[in-house]
Amino acid sequence: MQVEHPVTECTTGVDLVRLQILIAQGAHLRSIAPPTAAFPAPGIRQGDPLDSTLPQGSDSSGQLASNASGASSSATTIPPGEPLISTLPQGYDSSGLSPVRGHAIEVRLYAEDPAQDWRPQSGVVHRLAVPGVTSEFTVPGEPGLRLDSGVQDGSTVSVFYDPMLAKVISFAPTRDEAALGLAGALARAEIHGLTTNRDLLVRVLRHPEFLAGNTDTAFLDRHGLAVLAEPLADKDAEAVSALAAALADAAARRSMDVPSGWRNVPSQPQRKVYSTASGDIEVTYRHTRAGLVADGYPDLRLLSAEPDAVVLELAGVRRAFRAAVYPDVVCVDSALGPVTLTPVPRFTDPSTQAAPGSLLAPMPGTVVRVAVSAGDQVEQGQPLLWLEAMKMEHKITAPAAGTLSSLPVAAGQQVDLGAVLAVVTPLE
Repeated sequence: MQVEHPVTECTTGVDLVRLQILIAQGAHLRSIAPPTAAFPAPGIRQGDPLDSTLPQGSDSSGQLASNASGASSSATTIPPGEPLISTLPQGYDSSGLSPVRGHAIEVRLYAEDPAQDWRPQSGVVHRLAVPGVTSEFTVPGEPGLRLDSGVQDGSTVSVFYDPMLAKVISFAPTRDEAALGLAGALARAEIHGLTTNRDLLVRVLRHPEFLAGNTDTAFLDRHGLAVLAEPLADKDAEAVSALAAALADAAARRSMDVPSGWRNVPSQPQRKVYSTASGDIEVTYRHTRAGLVADGYPDLRLLSAEPDAVVLELAGVRRAFRAAVYPDVVCVDSALGPVTLTPVPRFTDPSTQAAPGSLLAPMPGTVVRVAVSAGDQVEQGQPLLWLEAMKMEHKITAPAAGTLSSLPVAAGQQVDLGAVLAVVTPLE
């Protein structure tokens, strides 16, 4: 059974997994009722008891039951060499297949970073919510969105198994509707805690060449993986999302009767710094009698601010932001794109800071090979060691030419996420 079986199930209305089980139990295809004119209407539906459509004469195990004389029922006896279906039920074509209706597209949502050589991710999935889902693990009775996932809020993605989070399948009358509907649902999904391939999937589904059907195995190379894997939220979206996060944080503090940075010098604004994958963002704002004043936003209006939701008006356009706070990370979702922010503390503990030039483990794993020794001169891009996680090896390279001043790990050693693997001191 292929991973993409939901696509066939959606377009034919036939539950392939259930048929597979029934046939393994001894049931015959002739026991399947033909499809009706409904869209779609299979003879066997998910959720039915496994023995509800067994052939006449079969017992609950799916094996042919014997009559009083010990012979099998003639109603279910098929001589050797004859096909399982001798006459096609009404509604099937000459191949024995049910009619195909509509279009279905499936994507696999993975905890991986396509921009970093498809590096798998591990850790806690704080939240996974896809809007518009009409069915889960079942054949939808009408066009809609199907979700097949064993991941729930709070689930942990380990380093021992494949990091797939979900299969999301769009079912629609046309291919364009299926693609764009799926892209919209993924773009609006709340996926918090781990880096995923979501942004890449959305950009591919919306790409004109994909919509035109011009796809092959060279699609990513031809159109540029780096471009397709870019975040849906651009730099401007990141900045205003950081502002929304700061306003939500202030609202949360007010709800707990904690003063929000009160000072007797009104000319000094509130300041908060967040770190993102593209760099740090400093947010500065202050509340005045005329309303919210934020640096870089002359036409900004604050409409509402709650601990989990902020509504702003930017250049006359109303923008709603949803903010979710987790330990050490804030996730902001809006129509501008999802943004993950790490609050930068105003004061840091020196003992927790890594030395300049430190190479940190991108995930928990095992050091399987070490190619250098402490004190070696290394070149930029030179492989230093290999880390194994999720049955894949990940090469750790020197970020710059210099001296390998520290190598605190050895082959066979288990390391945690963020552990220092090596320290390269750049050349002067």
